[in-house]
Amino acid sequence: MKTGPQSKLNPRIQANMDSLLTSQLDSLESQLKSLSGAWTKSARSAFSTITSDTAEFENQTRKRLHSLNRETTETLNAIEERIEALQARSQRLNRLLTRHTLARVALVGGVMAALTLSGSFLAVTLMIASNQPTPTPRLAQPPEALQGSRTIRGVGGLGELIALPPGLVPTRCPLGTGAGRTCLQREE
Repeated sequence: MKTGPQSKLNPRIQANMDSLLTSQLDSLESQLKSLSGAWTKSARSAFSTITSDTAEFENQTRKRLHSLNRETTETLNAIEERIEALQARSQRLNRLLTRHTLARVALVGGVMAALTLSGSFLAVTLMIASNQPTPTPRLAQPPEALQGSRTIRGVGGLGELIALPPGLVPTRCPLGTGAGRTCLQREE
């Protein structure tokens, strides 16, 4: 009997091992092809899904941006129209105020001119009638119920206003009291 390494296998065992190795390599190759095909199919499906999702996202984003642009433009136009309407109204009010102010200035100027003329006339009349005493204007005395009120006179003695004491307020007069009266009542 020989001991030590043998350099050759039994040809029958060698053939069985080659056959087994070939079948395992074929099985491994078919498994790799199957796995590669499945992976390729999955990768293509994922790529297709990603591409369609990206296109859908771009489409939805484009639609939303278009909608936002339209809404922004409509809002801007509405604001500009409102501003123009307010400016037109402001111009109308300014013209009306200017006319009203000019009318008041003209009225005050006319009154001042009339007062100047009447003042000159009054001065001449006073000079002529200087021997007569000048009558003092009669001041209206407020009723007793209005004690604590103040009388306010306008510039040059034109007009008179009575400031009511605290607790008194103007009210409607009862029927049949006559015209030209002012009724008061105590606040409760």
